[in-house]
Amino acid sequence: MKNQFLSIVLLLFFAGSIAAQNRRINVGATSLDISYGPISVLAGDINIPINQNFNQINNKMYSIGIHQVFTKSLALKAAFDYGYYTAFENNNLLFYTNLFAFSVRGEYNLFTFGKTIDNSIYMFAGVGMTIISGENLNGNIAEPFNNTKPFSPIPFVTMGLGYKVKVTDRISLGLEGDLHYFISDLIDGYPKPNSYPHDMTSTVSINMKYMIFNKNFRTFKSNCNCE
Repeated sequence: MKNQFLSIVLLLFFAGSIAAQNRRINVGATSLDISYGPISVLAGDINIPINQNFNQINNKMYSIGIHQVFTKSLALKAAFDYGYYTAFENNNLLFYTNLFAFSVRGEYNLFTFGKTIDNSIYMFAGVGMTIISGENLNGNIAEPFNNTKPFSPIPFVTMGLGYKVKVTDRISLGLEGDLHYFISDLIDGYPKPNSYPHDMTSTVSINMKYMIFNKNFRTFKSNCNCE
């Protein structure tokens, strides 16, 4: 009886080892994701581009992160962002803001075009946290502002649309339009009473993805001879 029990245990052990050696994790490509937003607008209590004539040339947004594909339609991106925003009225600087953020977003491919060229339109949405530092110059005295003393990151929601095309085996280029909706009225350093309680940024970005790892990773033991 004891020998039969040991035989069953050994059989289960070897069966588990074989299953572990043949286990496959089917995930897509992992890429380095870099974006540059030459067109970026901050809509706040001071900076309302629709109603006021502001110079937006200096506003920029930069981003670097990791892009992970899971299926043909679904992907995930985690990224660090840096934005710089200013507002001018009658050639007078009203404020400047440095924005540092981390975000995680999901992507869904809406349409895929072409058989010879891999390109698609996708939508995305996610959440993030940001810290800011800047100076409010809308008055006789310059007033520095930030949310680091005490440290209190500002949450935000991000959403948008993008287009990407694969230009080489490892490189994809694209264009994105996104909106950052902040759960705060302090991004421009000017919390105006009885006004809209949330600031927003809108950015058009040029995007590049460089594939670091190809798809279809496998997990196996060191003595596995499986392909």
